Amino acid sequence: MKERDYRAQSTDYFGKIKGTWHELAFEKEEAPYEKVLQSFYNECNGAGKSIANGSEGRKSLLISNAIYLSSWDKKMINIPVIGSDKEIEFEQEFERMLKERTN
Repeated sequence: MKERDYRAQSTDYFGKIKGTWHELAFEKEEAPYEKVLQSFYNECNGAGKSIANGSEGRKSLLISNAIYLSSWDKKMINIPVIGSDKEIEFEQEFERMLKERTN
């Protein structure tokens, strides 16, 4: 069943969706955020390359901004393609609504 159909038909909102589940094991990293911030600092100062590139950050920002817009407008929000004209319009709409809410 497609996710959209599931949301439209299901009444068990907190039930586990049927499917195949896999446990993911991640490496343990000591002070991961410190390493990300240090690598960013190093790149800004010409002393290395950042671990986290800007395009990944833009994806997270788009999702975060879409969540805010959705909650403010009480409707579903389409997340635009990065680098498209729709992304610029999306961010302008977010900034406009943010300004309205903070004034």
